Amino acid sequence: MGTIRNVISSVTKTRLKFIYENLYKLRDWWRIKRQQLFPYRFNKNRYPDLFIINDYEPFPDIPSKVDKVIYCFWTGENEMSENRKKGFESFAKNSGVNVKLITPKNMDDYILPQYPLHPAYNNLSLVHKSDYLRCYFMHFYGGGYSDIKTNNNNWQQAFDSLAENAEKWLLGYTELTPFGMGKDQGIIDQDLQYYYKSCVGTGGFICRSNTKFTAEWYTELNKRMDGFEEELKKFPGDVKGRNPGYPIGLLVILSQIFAPLCLKYKERIIHNNTTLPILTNYQ
Repeated sequence: MGTIRNVISSVTKTRLKFIYENLYKLRDWWRIKRQQLFPYRFNKNRYPDLFIINDYEPFPDIPSKVDKVIYCFWTGENEMSENRKKGFESFAKNSGVNVKLITPKNMDDYILPQYPLHPAYNNLSLVHKSDYLRCYFMHFYGGGYSDIKTNNNNWQQAFDSLAENAEKWLLGYTELTPFGMGKDQGIIDQDLQYYYKSCVGTGGFICRSNTKFTAEWYTELNKRMDGFEEELKKFPGDVKGRNPGYPIGLLVILSQIFAPLCLKYKERIIHNNTTLPILTNYQ
C-alpha cells in the first residue's frame, strides 16, 4: 500500500511541476507579447516624487565616448577566491579587449581632481563601493563594466555596435527576471517588474560616457550618498555590509537608480547578451 501511495505521490508531484513550469512559461510569453503590443512609454506625471522626473544634462567638461576597455572592481584588501581569480583570468583572455582591474592600489589614478569620490565612500561596504565606482567610471570614462565572473564571449563587436551608433547610450544583456527589480519606490516598482525585459542587467554592460543617462545616474547616486553620510559615519559597512545599523539596503545605490533609468531611456539601449557573465560557481 505504501509503495502505491509513493508512486501516486511521485506522479502528482511530477504533474504539478509540469503544470507550474508551463504556466510560468505561458505567463512569461504573454508578458513579452503584451509588451510588444503595448510598449512602455515614459510619462513624468506617473512618477511625481521619483528622481527620474529630473533631467540633467551631460557635464560640459567631460567627453562622451565609448573607450574599448572593460573595468572590473575589487574594492577590498582581502584576497580574491580562486574561483574569482579564474573567472577574471578567463574573462580577460576571452573578451578581446583591454580589461582593467581597479583596486585600492590603483584607484586614485582614475579619480578626477575636480570630481572626487563622495566623502562617504570610505564608509560603504565593499559591495556598495563597487556599485559606486561602477557609476563613477561609466559616467566619466565610459567603456565596459563586468562583475568578476567567467564570461567566455568576445566583446569587440558589442563595443563596435555601441560606438558606431551615436543615438545609443547603453548596451547590455536583457534583464533575466522581474524579481528584485523594484523595491520601496512606489509605482515604478510595478512597471519595472512588468517591463523588466526593457531593462539590462547590472552584471555586465557597455556604456557611453557622459550622457543624460549617466549624468542622472551619477547625480542621484551622490544625492543618496548625501542622505546616508551621517549614518554611515556611525555604522560603516564591513565586507558584507551586514554591520548592525548599516543604513543602505542591497539595491539602493545601484539597481534602484539604474533600472528606472533603463525604463526612462529604453530607446537609447541596445540589447546584446554578449555581456552576460556566467552566474554560477563564481564565489
